[in-house]
Amino acid sequence: MYTVTIFPQPGFADLPYEPEQTGYGALMHEACVVWGFCGCVKNGKPLHVDDFLPARGPVTADQFVEWLFLADNLNPLSIRNAGRPPGGAA
Repeated sequence: MYTVTIFPQPGFADLPYEPEQTGYGALMHEACVVWGFCGCVKNGKPLHVDDFLPARGPVTADQFVEWLFLADNLNPLSIRNAGRPPGGAA
């Protein structure tokens, strides 16, 4: 088993939270404001998790997290395998 610790950027936790946020708004507040996954600029192009979401249809939690990492220019596979020996055995 491994643990990935992500530290939010300073100051984000001080932003006001609107308790009436539900659904996607509440999820994005948690991902961006609390955990710091707000996207990035890659090759001069701003990236956000919204850029990876399909226009319609279901999205699994695993898919959402993978796209969240990609929007922050992180490799989801290297994060999933952090601390594991070669071959993937835990």
